[in-house]
Amino acid sequence: MTKSWMTVKTKAGISKPMRLYNLRYLAASEMLAAGADLKSVSEILDHASPDMTLRVYQHTSTAFRLGNPFPAVEKIK
Repeated sequence: MTKSWMTVKTKAGISKPMRLYNLRYLAASEMLAAGADLKSVSEILDHASPDMTLRVYQHTSTAFRLGNPFPAVEKIK
């Protein structure tokens, strides 16, 4: 899986270090910032409960209110 991720990352032109987990984190943050409901995102991530998703990604709503709705994107630019 890691080798495939490295190939995709290279083809996408992402030169900064970025683990596959970071992509999962980015996708979840983007979904929540875009208004996806917590239960759906929790199911997509295969979390045990929406509470777990909320604990991990609750910063997304805070960042959105502070004018930086996509903080994870800034890390890979």
